Amino acid sequence: MARLLAAGYVLAIGGLLLVGGSAYIRIGELLDARAGVEAGHAMLDDLDALQDGLQDAERGQRGFVITGNERYLAPYTSAVAAIPLTMQRLQSRTAGDPLQRAAVGALVEPVQDKLAELAQTIWLRRAQGFAAAQTVVDTDRGARDMAAIERGVGEIRARQLRQVDADQRASAAAAASTRRSILGITLGTALLTALGAWWATRAVSRPIAAVTAAARRVATGSAAPPGDGVPVLAGVSRAGGVSVLDGVPPAGGVSGRDGVAGGSRGSLWREPAELAEMADAVDEATRVVLHARDEAMAATQAKSAFLATMSHEIRTPMNAVIGLTGLLLDTDLSAEQRDLAATVRDSGEALLAIINDILDFSKIEAGQLELEDAVFDLRECVDSALALVAMPAADKGLELVADVADGPPLCGDVTRLRQILVNLLSNAVKFTSSGEVIVTGSYVLEEPQARVTVAVTDTGIGIPPDRIDRLFRSFSQVDASTTRTYGGTGLGLAISRRLARAMGGDLTVSSRAGVGSTFTLTAVLKISPTPPSRAVASGDLTGRRALIVDDNAANRRVLRAQLAGWGMECVAAPTPGEALALAESDRFDVALLDMHMPDMDGADLAARLRPLADIPMILLSSVNAHADRDRLGRFAAVLSKPARAAALQSTLARVLNGGPESSAAQDVSVVPPVRPLRILVAEDNQVNQTVATMMLAKLGHRADVAANGAEALEAVRRVQYDVVLMDVQMPVLDGLDATRRIRAELAPDRQPYIIALTASALIEDRAACEAAGMDDYLTKPMRPTDLSAVLHSFISAHSTVETEPSPPEPSAPSPSADGLEDDIRARVRELTDDDPSPQELALVGRVLGSFCTKAPDTLGRLTDAVGAGDSAAAVSAAHTLTGAAGNVGAAVLARLSSDFETQARTGLPPDATDALDRLRGELDRVVAAVGAVREQLERT
Repeated sequence: MARLLAAGYVLAIGGLLLVGGSAYIRIGELLDARAGVEAGHAMLDDLDALQDGLQDAERGQRGFVITGNERYLAPYTSAVAAIPLTMQRLQSRTAGDPLQRAAVGALVEPVQDKLAELAQTIWLRRAQGFAAAQTVVDTDRGARDMAAIERGVGEIRARQLRQVDADQRASAAAAASTRRSILGITLGTALLTALGAWWATRAVSRPIAAVTAAARRVATGSAAPPGDGVPVLAGVSRAGGVSVLDGVPPAGGVSGRDGVAGGSRGSLWREPAELAEMADAVDEATRVVLHARDEAMAATQAKSAFLATMSHEIRTPMNAVIGLTGLLLDTDLSAEQRDLAATVRDSGEALLAIINDILDFSKIEAGQLELEDAVFDLRECVDSALALVAMPAADKGLELVADVADGPPLCGDVTRLRQILVNLLSNAVKFTSSGEVIVTGSYVLEEPQARVTVAVTDTGIGIPPDRIDRLFRSFSQVDASTTRTYGGTGLGLAISRRLARAMGGDLTVSSRAGVGSTFTLTAVLKISPTPPSRAVASGDLTGRRALIVDDNAANRRVLRAQLAGWGMECVAAPTPGEALALAESDRFDVALLDMHMPDMDGADLAARLRPLADIPMILLSSVNAHADRDRLGRFAAVLSKPARAAALQSTLARVLNGGPESSAAQDVSVVPPVRPLRILVAEDNQVNQTVATMMLAKLGHRADVAANGAEALEAVRRVQYDVVLMDVQMPVLDGLDATRRIRAELAPDRQPYIIALTASALIEDRAACEAAGMDDYLTKPMRPTDLSAVLHSFISAHSTVETEPSPPEPSAPSPSADGLEDDIRARVRELTDDDPSPQELALVGRVLGSFCTKAPDTLGRLTDAVGAGDSAAAVSAAHTLTGAAGNVGAAVLARLSSDFETQARTGLPPDATDALDRLRGELDRVVAAVGAVREQLERT
């Protein structure tokens, strides 16, 4: 057997060596033949480069002589530098060909004379004027030189083309010979190898088949050969010709083993006991495998339980950290105390995000990931994800654009889909310093499913090709060095790809370093027969004409598609000038204006449009937009970019169908709140009790506390509560059992709205809460916005809840003399909803406080950069100051710093000191006004 295998290996390896050696020799000959062809083409390219260079030099000289403008000399200058190098390459390439070398040498004199003639005319044009240069041109000296050069180049090219043609024929002949040689040797070797393989296979396959049959019988539990007198193995030959197994056993059993050396016949019999041992070994191996399987399943269950426990144990203290710091920020704090508390809260949020990533990753690894089924609209999902990154995008001056095609309602896990989109958008904003982030969405219908594709494209730093493979590795980053600029756990994209694949799709990327990246998400989702519930805009938009003015082409395209989908006719203008011309010659029903445009901003354009077209106008503004009250008062509505489709549609319906116009300059009215709800908090952790009751008090609701499920059950028997916040894990009686007993024991008219509170991140826990009879679900740590939203859903579902008049709104403080505080208050109204919550006001207070702390430092960096003559650092500092001023609505300061930035891009301005003094004086005014507005917000 060994000799058969050795012979087969030798035959195969020998054939491969023969084919490889012959191919190596023939390919070397082919490459030698090809080298001449490539050298010939390089020679022709240099001749073309010489002619092109002379033509560029002559064109640049002619333009300068005619106009006297030095910028026309650019092609002349580059050509004069390149022509000598081209001549050197030509002389080097013709070193082995005396005839061609002589022809190239003959070109040297006319080329040098032509360059001298061009240089002379340029000098005369500079020194004596056009007429003096014209005298040299009129001598036809340059024309004679060019004619001589053309003749010489033509002769060299003709000879070179003949040589290239000959080399190509030789190369083709060598290639054909190489193919024939390799084909013949390969076929011969393949034939010999096939014959040897057939012979070796025939010699080996029969004994292997006998062994396989015996093993199969043992595996099925048969301890004896199939039939009396038939050996388990027969005819298996040993090397040297000794028969290992042969013959027929005598009736009634096995006589034993015997054999004859030196080629004599013999027999070797497997006794039934040996086969039984083999069967026992198989059974033992099966038991080991089953035991290992059981242990693996137990380990998986233990891991799942560990995840649930760790989720609860980690999120419970995080609930206290985030909740109490949020409440602390709502109190009267000094600037330093507020900054410290905000740092604690932000750090807690960041830690919670990391915990969520790790828990998600662990659930996926443990196979515990389950997807929900809910009806949703893809456009609304994208809009909600964009809203979460609108603030950081606006801080960096980025355009956010959403272009989602109309499609059917979908059914799937919208929460996980939004999680992927938020991760992609957050990364796009983080790694993009300027430009735009565009989200596109499309469908491919495959009834009863739809393949959804969402692409997130940015203009950021991009990813080098050699590092793209690190993107989707767990705990891996593109830049893993200790000096990296961007942090992170390296789990976000790994989790997102696994979620996408769990949805039947994938997550891929294409990127160019320094240009940007595109992440493409695909998912296969079911098509829902019923659309998701949503507010429907009142009023028909069909046939209405809209004027869209935006300098960003992507924004114009998206707005036109959205409005056309609602039946409107759209005309788009990229500049304010074109918009004014269209308004003079055409009729429109409404105008949508971008705030930031190069020549004229949206507010000024509105003032110019008003005499031409008395139509409602809607301002599309980024979060950083700033304008005074009078300028914003020109608009029927102001929407933050990217405008949600539903909000845009309802706004258009309102302003076009006779609804009242809401001016951004008007004071925002407060919606009367509902009566305080009677709420029971069932929570065993005292810190969490404090957090929940304080949050509810901030929202205007009364709360009682129960320390366990049994106390909660007794409380709801005594008092009729509107809402019960029920912790799931409690001593004595847990939240699930308490809920079941409440649902079973209380009359229908006394049933409260039960909201689960749990620190578990597992989806099966939510299902258990629903099965127990709970109405809604909140995950710890509980945030005020989440609590407010879930209570609002209860109020919306119970329209019988009575309302009472709201307390009078605090009177607005009187504006300052110069209106700066009014601008800042207008900016605050842009950053908040119509009815800002305390949390929103606290966030705005943090923005204002950060400005007061960091803006003077930025101006100091700008001053240092000017003193050091560092224009790049000055541009960076001025740009930062411009964005910060825009954030707080300081229009004058933003304009001054923007002007300084523009001037510094071409070098520091000569009056930099005066400009810095103006900036410093205006910044002092803004800091004082911001501080005053911030104090007013804290007192509200």
